[in-house]
Amino acid sequence: MKAGYSDGTLLNADEIAEATPDRGVRIDGLLVKDGAANGSAGAGAVAAATVSAVERGIGLVHQTVLTLDGHPITLSDSTAPAQGGGAKIYSFPTGRIAVLGVVGTLQLLTTSVAADTLNSEAGLEWGVGSEVYANTEGDGTLTLTECDLLPATVAVASEAVTEGEDTTNVINEATSGALAEGAQFDGTTTPLEAFLNVSVPTATEIDGDATVEASGAVTITWINLGSY
Repeated sequence: MKAGYSDGTLLNADEIAEATPDRGVRIDGLLVKDGAANGSAGAGAVAAATVSAVERGIGLVHQTVLTLDGHPITLSDSTAPAQGGGAKIYSFPTGRIAVLGVVGTLQLLTTSVAADTLNSEAGLEWGVGSEVYANTEGDGTLTLTECDLLPATVAVASEAVTEGEDTTNVINEATSGALAEGAQFDGTTTPLEAFLNVSVPTATEIDGDATVEASGAVTITWINLGSY
């Protein structure tokens, strides 16, 4: 099944959306675009002002592109759960959610004093999970529901650069991760949520509660299978 102009040129999804901003589109009886602007019908909601979303929908398949701009996360050192933390970035609509894939690229900037909190160039892990970081294994790594939407991805904390009497935390290089296999989540009673979690696997690399800001993008492709 293809859609295009009379000269045979094919239309892509963005062209269909742009040409029909407030109307649904059916091809051979199949709904390929809902009637909401920007494909937002049935979408979820971002969790903070530092997260924005572009929502796309074709037929049953939905794609959410989340852009993080300095999204703050507190990494706890002395109180449970130690050696990390997390913050919500997205809430899905009610229903059983089939996640087809997730990809993400992020940078983490330390905003606390490195000498007293998160050490310069400390080893980190970040991932996206259906639950906030809890350090259930007690070793400062991301496991299970802490990274079941996007697996633990290795990163490096900001480098603390000193010039004269001034010390500046320099943002690290971006790192990328991806969900290898799709999965289903039961959000029929409590809607599925997505948390960005960050951990410090080596306890000696964090000396006090730290703050970091995450910037980059996380793209989630999913289907709402409905409720029971």
